Amino acid sequence: MDAIKFHDAYSKFGLFWSRDAWKFYYNDNKNWFEKILKAPFDAWHLLKYIMILAIAASVLLAFLFNVTLIMGCIIVFLCLVAFAIGFDIAYI
Repeated sequence: MDAIKFHDAYSKFGLFWSRDAWKFYYNDNKNWFEKILKAPFDAWHLLKYIMILAIAASVLLAFLFNVTLIMGCIIVFLCLVAFAIGFDIAYI
């Protein structure tokens, strides 16, 4: 997300990956996602939605397995490590 917002690193792949893609949310040509959910749909927002879903899924999994405090801390630590690895791979 930072590579899109601050460096515009992926704009060569098209408007969807550009930092200015969100501006087209305010024109009349909305796609189905924007019409139904009333939210912008570009690369930055897509990555943000995925990040929120991953956090929610990790919390849900922790509660589903009825983990102990130590195991919960381990799960949180592993989620942070996974986030850091993904950030390092994708950040330019």
